[in-house]
Amino acid sequence: MRKSYVNNNKVYDLIGIGGGVFNLSLAVMLEEQGFENAIFFERNETIHWHPGLLLDTSELQVNFMKDLILPVSPTSKYTFINYLHHRNLLYQFLNRKTDTISRNQFQAYFRWVADMLPSLRMNSTVEQIRHDGELFIVTVNGEDYFAKDISIAAGIKSNVPECAKDVISDDVFHVTEFARRRDALAGQRVSVIGSGQSSAEVFADVFSQNHCKSIHWLGRRYSFAQLEDNCFVNEFYSPSFIKVFKGLTTDKKKDFIQRMEMSSDGINQGLLDNIYRSIFDRKFFTEHDCDYAIRPYHELQAIEKSGSAYVLTFKNLLQGDTYTLESDKVILATGFKSASWDLLQSLVSDEYQSVDELKISDDYELHWQHMGKNRIYVQNTSKMQLGLGDPNLSISAYRAAMIANSILKKPVFQTQPDTPLLGYM
Repeated sequence: MRKSYVNNNKVYDLIGIGGGVFNLSLAVMLEEQGFENAIFFERNETIHWHPGLLLDTSELQVNFMKDLILPVSPTSKYTFINYLHHRNLLYQFLNRKTDTISRNQFQAYFRWVADMLPSLRMNSTVEQIRHDGELFIVTVNGEDYFAKDISIAAGIKSNVPECAKDVISDDVFHVTEFARRRDALAGQRVSVIGSGQSSAEVFADVFSQNHCKSIHWLGRRYSFAQLEDNCFVNEFYSPSFIKVFKGLTTDKKKDFIQRMEMSSDGINQGLLDNIYRSIFDRKFFTEHDCDYAIRPYHELQAIEKSGSAYVLTFKNLLQGDTYTLESDKVILATGFKSASWDLLQSLVSDEYQSVDELKISDDYELHWQHMGKNRIYVQNTSKMQLGLGDPNLSISAYRAAMIANSILKKPVFQTQPDTPLLGYM
């Protein structure tokens, strides 16, 4: 029955699940090589890059040259530099005398690229992926599509603490909802939970508005630490180190990720400095003091609704005592996790029990029972297997190039290891 159906419908060489940044990079490379038998499905109506956190002050934490394709094909028309040239903005961009750019600028660049890709289908929600022994069957908006291979880059989903799951609402929400709920914070007692860049951006934004009754920023880490962003640390986000990391034992991988956490999850130094200066000026030199508190090393343990407000229970990890705090609005800047595993489970549940167990080849092909015949390429799926760079823009072009070369069956894109200045071995 299925074979008869397939004979009347197109079979794609590749279906991309997700049309966000990572699969967008792959789509660009295939398009540039004239590879037409591919289609990419994105559930949103346009490219949204962390829309809930796309504030005017939000900055990119990686070098702008680490765009969709420049690291592996610098002369491509799809680079960020060419986007600026196309908009007649290149000279003014260079005149800014800074390497820092806003996330708004990069989102505009992503949308410009997406508009040029005939293989990208927006408003297309992937509901299910199956395999019948010969092909993948991808159900999109109720319709089945067939493919020999798939590339899964389903993006990220909110990581909500267990103690908060039962009280998620318009008043208790993940930071991804911040932009559309920020106006409702006026006159309220606000608590921001988290220790990373997102929590800092939210605190800075709310504090600068000076319209809430109070704001408390609490995080589990020992400090609101700055991003480790020096030249040597950035070597860990290079293709050459990915190969080293993959060869480590599981215990060594866990230890490395823990030790180098601030190289990916830290806060921009400039943002921390601005927050400190804002508090200093507000507290000592204006008449508009705001009731605020900043408390690192405090762990959220419970949230309970109390009338129209919420009672939050924290443990002071430094001194060991437990206390409560009452808030009207609670913003959970508690991180993200890959959404790809939700789609992968139905295909590989007999072989893997968790995303951290995945075995992934150098060209990002997942090891599974039909490997070789029908390939599953994975992106931003397993930090434990591929290192800190897996969810990061830094190596996205390299990863997409490895996948593209595998699909094209020839080394079209430059993926030779870089020349590290650190000795790993």
